[in-house]
Amino acid sequence: MSSRLWTIEDWDERAREARFCLKELARQQEVPVRTLRRFLWERLGSCPREWLRELRMECAADLLARGKPVNEVAALLSYGSASQFSRAFKAHHGFAPKTHLKRIVSGKDSGRAQNVIKWPLLHTFGR
Repeated sequence: MSSRLWTIEDWDERAREARFCLKELARQQEVPVRTLRRFLWERLGSCPREWLRELRMECAADLLARGKPVNEVAALLSYGSASQFSRAFKAHHGFAPKTHLKRIVSGKDSGRAQNVIKWPLLHTFGR
């Protein structure tokens, strides 16, 4: 396995640059997908696909908290449609994206709104 991969520390940022796609992430790191998958399994101790899904959902929650409409978040995160994104969001978080927005606006999820994740590459997903 490439020792160069072990020197990389900003995997979350690189995953966002690759649009949460393992194949694209491998291409950007100039390694085969299989090599990257094995490396990430070893480094993370869990499935790389799950890690990417978790990051994507964190980004989605953050963009929604910043006031982005559901259809825009879906497009920014490369979902085929707003309904596909909404189903994925609900499956992951247990509630729909619009419910998330209502909770933030009503203050019921004020901790989440106050502790919005800082995305260094937010310009990649729009402001």
